[in-house]
Amino acid sequence: MSTSFVSAPQVFLLPLKTVSEMNSRGHWGKRAARARKERKTACAETKAVHASLPCVVTLTRVAHNELDDDNLRSALKAVRDGVADSFEIDDRDKRVEWRYAQEKCGRGKFAVQVMIESKAA
Repeated sequence: MSTSFVSAPQVFLLPLKTVSEMNSRGHWGKRAARARKERKTACAETKAVHASLPCVVTLTRVAHNELDDDNLRSALKAVRDGVADSFEIDDRDKRVEWRYAQEKCGRGKFAVQVMIESKAA
């Protein structure tokens, strides 16, 4: 399966510390507030880059520890929802292909890198 890209990728960093919601413990209100913040931040920053559909979105979690694949998706769920909100679509829309990655960095540093690559319809 080949994907044909039509423009340079848009890449930006979100200053978010993501955690796996599958493993997080704590009050539901704190978890909900964290998810709301992540979603709003991702939506606002994605709108600023003026990306268009169809596209491939790669979400890269940058943190000192790595997660396994199911926890990685869990940690980035609110970010994914926020990016989808910026396109005014549901995150299951077939015009967006979602990819996940992670990078290690020093303790006390964290971010989520979002890369949006337009592709031919």
